[in-house]
Parts: sequence; C-alpha cells; structure tokens
Amino acid sequence: MLLLFIPNLKSLGGFIYYRNVGDAIMNLSQHYDGKLKLNLTDLWDTCLSPEKASILSAAAPQLASLYTRGSWLHSVGSFSHLVALTVDFDFVDFSPALESYLIEHGQKLQKLVLVDQIHSVDVSMLAENCPCLKELGAKLEGGWYGEAGAMLPQLVICRIRVGATETLHALLVHTPRLEHLEVVLEEENYGEGVEVVDDFLISQSLAENPHPAHLRVFVLRSECNLTALSVQLLISSCPSLRFIGDLHSWTGISDSDIEQLAQEIVDRNMDLMLSYRGNLLPPRRVRCLVAKT
Repeated sequence: MLLLFIPNLKSLGGFIYYRNVGDAIMNLSQHYDGKLKLNLTDLWDTCLSPEKASILSAAAPQLASLYTRGSWLHSVGSFSHLVALTVDFDFVDFSPALESYLIEHGQKLQKLVLVDQIHSVDVSMLAENCPCLKELGAKLEGGWYGEAGAMLPQLVICRIRVGATETLHALLVHTPRLEHLEVVLEEENYGEGVEVVDDFLISQSLAENPHPAHLRVFVLRSECNLTALSVQLLISSCPSLRFIGDLHSWTGISDSDIEQLAQEIVDRNMDLMLSYRGNLLPPRRVRCLVAKT
C-alpha cells in the first residue's frame, strides 16, 4: 500500500514482517501487468533471483542503492544505475562472483560495503575496476604499485579490516581525497598473523605523502605498537585532522603521554579530539546560553 499511495517514496528500509520489499514489488508488478513504475532509489532484498531482479529493475528504474547477499551477486547486474552496493557474504566466500561483477559494473560505483567477509579483496583490483569509489567498507589485502596518488582518487570515507601493513600504507599514500579512515587489524586468510603496525609505518607513509590535506579522522581500533610519536606525526602533517583514536589500543602510549598530548592541544588551541578509554580529550567546556525572561 505504501508503494502505491506514496508516489515519491524513495526507500522502505529492510525487512517488513520477515519478507523483502522486493516481494511486495513483484506482487504489484504482476497486478499491473509489468507496467508498474516506482520512484524507489534504495532497496534491501536478500533473496534476489535473476528473474526477480529483472522485474524489479523494470519497476524501479531509478534504483541507485542496493543491499543484498553475496549468493545473489550474479543478479545485481540487472540494475544498471547502481552507485551504492552493500553485500552481505554471511561468512561464505563469493569472491569470484564479486570480482566478476566489479569488472563488468564497478565503473559506476561510488559506495561499496562488504559485510561478514571471510576473504580479503585486493585493493588494486578495486582501484582498477571502481575508480569512482567515494566510500568503502571491506576487508582488504595487497598494495598499490601504479601511479603515485592514483589508487582510489575519489575515496573520502574508508572503513577497513587489514592484516598487512602494505594495504594501510597504500591508503595513506595513494588516496588524495581521503577524509575518514577507520582501521581494524585482522589476521589474513593464510594464518600468518597480523603484521606489526608501528611508528615506522606512519613515518614512512607521511614521508611519501607529506601533507594529507583532507584527512580529518584517523582511527585504529586494534592493538598495535604505535606511540605518541605517531600522534605527533599525524598532527604535524595533516592540517585538517580533527579526531584520532582509539589510543587505548596503542600499546606504546601511556597515561602520561595522553596528558601531555591533551595539554599540547589546549596550549596550541587546536581543534582536535583524542579518543582514549572511552573519553574524548581534552575536555571541552560547554557554555549554556539561557534566554532572559
């Protein structure tokens, strides 16, 4: 009913009473003899057969954003105007299907989020097939050996899981528009553990890309060997930096280091916050303005 009586409806979110929105569109399309046209731009459908995808693409020609499962990647190509794709892999390896889709249709994608991956995606493959990506969330591997600064030239937001330092290094050096970087360190598929992330990685990356002009948020959420030196390097090199975390995971940082860093931020009147043990530092005073009556 909502689909019929709200002509400008763009999205219905996810599941509705344990069914997909796509099922409702299918029923309506059959009722209208395939002539149904909706203004939907966003769709969540986790049971997307090729036949269903064909009907949905005709009924929702403006569809630009899709959430589906990895098992249905072979159907996603029916939606020719997609710019945002979220794929839930349910901890099953559908990497051949993903790569096949990206090779054929990745040129238009601006947002790609991969959920519950067990396989890593090669960052060079993404760069070659998805040059317009602005937002990325995925488990990645590999480095970049192409033209400097040209890996993902439009990337702004990046939330990744990595097991090798070369991937993090590639993102810090070769994504010139990057504003928001969140990293979780995670063992790769080969059982070799996570490579050591230390001050040398940050120092080397900033030596190759001395002034990441757009970087505002840098968050490394896993245990690593970074120290206060990395914080100082980031502050010195990133003029737009506004947030660094999660410093309680950085084993080389002590409470006294945090106190000194927070005091330096205050003394230099910097617009920067540090995340440490659930707190934002330095504390900011909030001035409450009370209207006179």
